[in-house]
Amino acid sequence: MLNATVTSNSIAARLQNLETLNITGRYTTTGFDLANTSGVKVLNVNSSVAGGTATVTNASTLNAQSIEAGDKITTVSVTATASGTRDAVAVKGGSATSVTAAGGAGADTFSVTLADGASGTFNGGGSVDAYTINVGPTATLTGNTATETVRINATAASTVTLGGVLTDTVATVSTAKTTVGGGGAITIKGTKALLDGTAIVQDGSSATVEITDAAAGLSTSKMVVDTIRLKVNPTAGTVTINDADPR
Repeated sequence: MLNATVTSNSIAARLQNLETLNITGRYTTTGFDLANTSGVKVLNVNSSVAGGTATVTNASTLNAQSIEAGDKITTVSVTATASGTRDAVAVKGGSATSVTAAGGAGADTFSVTLADGASGTFNGGGSVDAYTINVGPTATLTGNTATETVRINATAASTVTLGGVLTDTVATVSTAKTTVGGGGAITIKGTKALLDGTAIVQDGSSATVEITDAAAGLSTSKMVVDTIRLKVNPTAGTVTINDADPR
């Protein structure tokens, strides 16, 4: 175990083979650059003052397998190393209200755990990126069109509101998909612009997709879930419901 107190988030010390690395910001800024670090199992980031912002760069499982935010951290930002994360980097947001996991040029995989009510931003990089997101009763999620696959897990009933697209459309990237799983019933709510043409499949107890402004040209044909709920303007025109559900 190694404990360090920092005043910036860009220190790139050369460290190897640590069970636990504890980084604490003297004030609200904390974090670490993992470029010269390898073999760390758990990187804990916290601040001495409530409302801290933790920034970790060059993340990969070769450098640190798990990145965990302490109880005084409000904002977490983790960015993958350019060569890719290799395996799934765990990002545990603790009580943070905002968590970002950003991919780089390589193939990146993240497993992110969010507190109830937290916002998660998942910026896929230039290669194949995959995110597993563990949510509480409520969450706001934003992905992008560079993110190829997303899995949302909930152990109890959960409502996920989209702040942006989660993945690209199937028409653009045939393997792009969001999977909804876990033991809880999950509702995904978003606008036509965010959900039209995207693939969402159910792999859990229950899943609902609610499109808040369904209108002409909307296609949900790649959504294989229990319920698709449409809030439709009476003059919306043609809306295509799932015509490819194999069940």
